[in-house]
Formats: sequence, structure tokens, C-alpha cells
Amino acid sequence: MILSIDRICQRYGRLPTELMQSGTSFDFVVCDTAIKWEVEQQNRAEGRAPQNKTYSRQELEDIMTKFRQRQEQSNDSEKS
Repeated sequence: MILSIDRICQRYGRLPTELMQSGTSFDFVVCDTAIKWEVEQQNRAEGRAPQNKTYSRQELEDIMTKFRQRQEQSNDSEKS
């Protein structure tokens, strides 16, 4: 929490007490998202692999199918 407050204050030129008086959780979300995006862009520029895997539509459908099958098997075994 303290590091998040420090990061927001550095980024937006605010004192921690100002943030604590008027900041909201939305401020934390915006700052965190912006910094993650900047890190992602820097990693791409330096040729590093993205930190987050991007799934294709087919991969997501396969994951959901497997999940549903396990759910059904679990429900069937509970009924027995």
C-alpha cells in the first residue's frame, strides 16, 4: 500500500497526505494500469516477450470446454 501511494504521488506530483484526503481506489487502478502498460511497451521495445499471454479464440474455447467437462464430471460424482 505504501509503495502504491508513493508511486501515485511521484507520478502525479501530489503529497501522500493529499492523496489520502482526496484519493479513491480509482486513482490506484488508473495508476497501476498506466504503469503496467508503460512496462509492457518498454519490454516490447527492448525485444522482451510480453508478460501476459494472449489467447486465441480457439484456445479460450478449448479451455472452457475442458472446464465444463470437469464441472460435469464433478457434479456426476457428487450425485453418486
